[in-house]
Amino acid sequence: MKLKNWDTILTGDAALSLKEVGHLVTEARKRRGMSLVDLATRACVDRRTVSQLEAGSPGVSIGL
Repeated sequence: MKLKNWDTILTGDAALSLKEVGHLVTEARKRRGMSLVDLATRACVDRRTVSQLEAGSPGVSIGL
């Protein structure tokens, strides 16, 4: 069963950290004039993955 409310599972600090990382990614992408699709293409991931990352979703992962 997939849980949708991660805030009840994660500690407050962990949830805040994920949101902060997402915010930083969004700011950096916009500062460079990139769209979600541009960043996704450059990172070789789907647009939805970037969107989830920017939203601070704890279920998103990117292999490096």
